[in-house]
Amino acid sequence: MGKRTLIALFVIPALVTAGVYVAARYLAPATDHAIEHTPDEAFFYSSLFLKPSTNQRKALRDLLARFPSAGNPDESGEALDDLLKDVFDDLDLSYLDDVKPWIGTEIAFWATPPDDDTDDFGWALMIATKDEAAAAAAVQKSAAIHDGSKADPFTIDGPNAFIEDGFVNLMNNSAQGPWKRMHGDDAPPPLAHSKRFNDAIALLPQDRIALAYFDPVPLFGGIPPDQVTDVIESALGPYATETQAAVAYLREDAIIFESASPHALEGHGGSPDPHRGLLEEVPKGSWGAAGVDDFGEVIRTAANGFAAGDFGVLGFGALREVFRQETGLDLDADLLDWIGDVGFFVLGGPGPVNGGAIIESTDPDASLRALRKIGGVLKIRGAPVRFLPEGNDGFLLRIPGFPFPLYAISETSDPDRVIVGIAPPPADRWLGVNQLGESEEFRAARADLGDGFATGFYLAPQKILEVIRAAGADQDQTFEKDVAPNLEVLTHIVGGSRVDGDTVYRRLVIGVK
Repeated sequence: MGKRTLIALFVIPALVTAGVYVAARYLAPATDHAIEHTPDEAFFYSSLFLKPSTNQRKALRDLLARFPSAGNPDESGEALDDLLKDVFDDLDLSYLDDVKPWIGTEIAFWATPPDDDTDDFGWALMIATKDEAAAAAAVQKSAAIHDGSKADPFTIDGPNAFIEDGFVNLMNNSAQGPWKRMHGDDAPPPLAHSKRFNDAIALLPQDRIALAYFDPVPLFGGIPPDQVTDVIESALGPYATETQAAVAYLREDAIIFESASPHALEGHGGSPDPHRGLLEEVPKGSWGAAGVDDFGEVIRTAANGFAAGDFGVLGFGALREVFRQETGLDLDADLLDWIGDVGFFVLGGPGPVNGGAIIESTDPDASLRALRKIGGVLKIRGAPVRFLPEGNDGFLLRIPGFPFPLYAISETSDPDRVIVGIAPPPADRWLGVNQLGESEEFRAARADLGDGFATGFYLAPQKILEVIRAAGADQDQTFEKDVAPNLEVLTHIVGGSRVDGDTVYRRLVIGVK
């Protein structure tokens, strides 16, 4: 075996190993250490990485370069320093001198249900420190200023402050019970070891800058543990006890929020289709739009659940009767039974803004009868209603002093669509013509949402900026200097969902030029 071969046999594996180490060290997601010191009793937990992974830091630098008012990363850091300065001024601490030198890589917050001895919720703020001695000096300085003592734990305007496990902990009195139990004999494992927590976050991107987690079950501590799920779900629905988790992460051209949770109602939690509801059928010029599947059933289910949970004074049955007496309409047969998917929209500007909804009719005969009944009731009560000429069913309602008429229209040629809202005439020409789905801007936003995600809502920041300016904001120097430049770099705000098995994933994307 030659010398070169021997060198290759040793050097190549060494280089590969070094490359793997570098990738793992610099490209791996940041580690959440605070969760290891959070009680498993917590019903809410959130964390923010001050020093996320290399990928996220690079994306952050690229994003900052796109926002005119953000400046470079150093200038943005100065802006953050100014913000935190105001916070610590209230504690008689200099952020730059007393705090910044010891702040570490993450900040976290957790909350627990009211303790047995108090009616107050427990809460704690955890600030990672890279210099416990400097952090202790800052805590002692503030405590001495406020109460003249340097005892441990210290008091800072109410919360208890102490340093442990590499974190400065600020917590109220109600949080001390869960904290002590976590650190006592036979202590339960921290939230980091909770199956519910780990199952919730396992489905989400791990390379993130922030996390939020919510578990409703600990809030019902008065219910026996073996009954809590059944009791809550019977009152609030089958998914009321499920955990919710969401993360935020960055791309060089986008800010993204993503969550995952059990599939809600069949047909409502998301869809493998490239749209939700009738969002893509709303007018092309819409700068705000949202789609909802089976809207009639959504309303009925929500109302029934509201009444069943004794949250309402009347209950849904009584509300149905009141609706019938006031309008002469049967809420179910005349409305909810035929209302299918819906697309809501806002458009207009500069100048008057208008909008409405396009509704799928699952029973055109029923929807036509409903339009005639509603128009007739309004006419009998003296409203200035004008029924549409032949070729359309529906009516216009002009309100004195209002720039546009209210309308409810269904084209005879397309009776499975009903459009309602406010708009300049002729509103009926919007049906099936110049739809949002044909817009290049919308198509780009939908693609940015990701494969398999159904578009649930859409905002066009540039058009919104035009409307805001037309309303007089362009005369505000502060708005034009500090707000408008940041809006001008946004390309779209789009949200949607994707169903995979028993899980629905939801994603919000804020696109940046």
